[in-house]
Amino acid sequence: MYRERQKRVCTYLSRKNIDCAVIQDIEGRRNSSVFYLSGMPGDALLFILKTEKTILVPWDIILAKRMAKVEEMIPFTDFQRESVKAIRGVLERGDMLSGTIELTSTVPYPMFQKLRKALPGASLICREEGIDDELLLLRSIKDETEQKIYREASKITNTLLNDLETGLMERTILTETEIARFIEKRAWRSEEHTSELQSHSFISYAVFCLKKTKYVTKQ
Repeated sequence: MYRERQKRVCTYLSRKNIDCAVIQDIEGRRNSSVFYLSGMPGDALLFILKTEKTILVPWDIILAKRMAKVEEMIPFTDFQRESVKAIRGVLERGDMLSGTIELTSTVPYPMFQKLRKALPGASLICREEGIDDELLLLRSIKDETEQKIYREASKITNTLLNDLETGLMERTILTETEIARFIEKRAWRSEEHTSELQSHSFISYAVFCLKKTKYVTKQ
């Protein structure tokens, strides 16, 4: 799944004659596309080369080895956890110091200036209508694996909401706290219902839906 997504980005890079795209998902520059493209849940720099090679620079290398799907990983600590040093270091290792590099539009101007000084021979691109728009387009078209995940998630959500409604109608569940406990119990009892169902967002959504039917009381 991740490999196919990465290849689609490489197609864009080849079409635009760009050697490498750098996508950052770190504090102050969050970008969920890193997770979408690699499986790394956050705090990492992702390099996608026109040659279809992918390099990840994660804050947590142990987590990355367990979750990310890329060709190469380099710990952020190798670059003192500094983004500019990491970008220059990876490009230097890949012999791309004089290449065309595209950055996401969220890169702040001071950082862009630092990168220009650190990479005097590179052609840096940072624009609104660029890699960001391409990633948005790619993510808007759900592939078969994503559709399967959404169908399964919807199935689990519907099951929980139906069971919650039954409990509220029968007055066996009365408060938001009891809803949270109910979800936690169901999540741990069955492998089908993962611990993600215990999240505040799911509980809030459940409460929102059920309050419309006037079943839930506040606590």
